[in-house]
This record gives sequence, structure tokens and C-alpha cells, in this order.
Amino acid sequence: MIVSAVFPPEPVVTAQTSFQIADELFHDGHQVTVLAPFPNRPTAGSSKAIGGHSTIGRAWFLGDPLLLLSLPEVHHGQPLLENMGFAITCSARVLFLPRPDVLYMNSWVIVCSGMVSAAAWLRSIPVAMSIQDVYPNHSHSRRGSARIRSCFEFCARSNRRIAHSAKALIVISDQFRETYRVDRGVPAERIHVLQNWGRDKLRQRGCPRAYGLRQKYGILDHTMLAVYAGNIGAAAG
Repeated sequence: MIVSAVFPPEPVVTAQTSFQIADELFHDGHQVTVLAPFPNRPTAGSSKAIGGHSTIGRAWFLGDPLLLLSLPEVHHGQPLLENMGFAITCSARVLFLPRPDVLYMNSWVIVCSGMVSAAAWLRSIPVAMSIQDVYPNHSHSRRGSARIRSCFEFCARSNRRIAHSAKALIVISDQFRETYRVDRGVPAERIHVLQNWGRDKLRQRGCPRAYGLRQKYGILDHTMLAVYAGNIGAAAG
């Protein structure tokens, strides 16, 4: 079973990695069930599942019986309600669907991860949890009022318990591994560094603007050029 907060056609890296894991496992002979919300992007509330046609909350994937349960999602302008709704519906399905051998989770930390982990624990389902970001960030937990610091501390304790409940943690950097090993106290043998990936076909070649950029900044043609398009701000340090 795969619980993924994003899934194609969402244009997010981990939507693609969750899809590729499901696809690879299925073609390796495993029965795979994916729990994912309806996508907000590229069209909010779209019920189209990649490679298949959605009925009410269910789709057949590429004509093969890889079951995708598309769960309703609250409007993207309400992330907390969206998180709660996804957590409740996923937890219910983890409890009542046929028991899987293992659960891979790529979801928002604290609320959704906590509830799904609790449901998995009740049924003795081992969880492999993908960690895409570290919450809360300690550099921010020391700022603000006493109430804000207390909230950060509560989140940190919750995150620590969730991390310890997982059979394996998949983190995207060595720094994340050290954070969970030293600060969260997770045994090193349960933490695995696996950087996010992308298939070569996603890279665009021969773009005239890229050549102009290379000329402007003196970047050689044979040098690989990548652009970071994430958040550059206080929240990202």
C-alpha cells in the first residue's frame, strides 16, 4: 500500500517518485494499492487519474489492476483542513482495506503521518516513511512567544514518536539522516538516504534560452545546468 499526498498529474517531484515506485512494484509482480487525493494541479478538483478513468473514488491504472483510491480533497487554500481530511480518510482505509504486507508513506508530517502510522500500528503493518522535509525546524522553534515555542516543542515530540514508530525512514540528504539520528534518536540502521530522482526524458535539451543564459554567464555547453525553483525565504532558511 502506498499513501501519497501527491500523485500524478500533480506536477510535483514526489508525485512522480510515488508513481514510479508503484509502477515498478506492480510490474515486479506485487499487488499495489495507492491512496491519494484528487489533484489540485494542473486543474483543481480534477478526477482524472494518470493512465486511467476515475469513477467515484476509484480508477484502474493503465488497464491493469493496480488499484488507485482517489480520496476527496478540500480546496487547496485550506491546507490544514486538507491535511485533516486526507488523514482521516486514509486512516479509515488502512484500517478496513485488506491488510498489506508493507505501507510506504509520502505524506505531510505530524497530522497525516501520525494518524496513518497509528492505524498501521493497530494492524501490525510495517511502515516505510519518506521524509521530504524536517519539521519543526529548530532554528525557528527558538523564536517567537512562549506559546509558539510550546507549539514547536509539541510538534517535535509528535514527530519523534512518529519517526520511532516507522520500520524504516527514507530521507533525502545526509543532513536529514543526522537530524533524525541525533535529534530524533532513531537508530541509524533504520534510516536510509535516498535522494529524489527524475527520469532523463524530463530534462529539456536544445532550448534557445538556455544557450543564451550560458553565453551570458560563461557556462560551457557540456556543463550540466540545473535550476532550483523551490522556496527561497525565511521558512527555507
